[in-house]
Amino acid sequence: MRGKLRDFAISLLSQDMAKQARQVEVITLIVFAILLATAWWLWQFQIDITVPVEEGREVVARMNIFELLLSKQ
Repeated sequence: MRGKLRDFAISLLSQDMAKQARQVEVITLIVFAILLATAWWLWQFQIDITVPVEEGREVVARMNIFELLLSKQ
C-alpha cells in the first residue's frame, strides 16, 4: 500500500498541470462525498438518553449526535 501511494505521488508530480488539477478535483469530490455520507449516517444514528429508575433504566430522550452537541442541557 505504501509503495502504491508513493508511485501515485511520483506519477502525479511527473504529469502536466492540467491532468494534476483534474485528479485533485476528482479526489476532492470523492472526499466530499464521503464526508456527506458520514454526516448523513450520523444524522440517522439515534442516541438514547436514559436515567436510572428502580427497575433499570428509562429512556427520557432520543436524539442524533448533532442535536446532542447543539443542546444546552
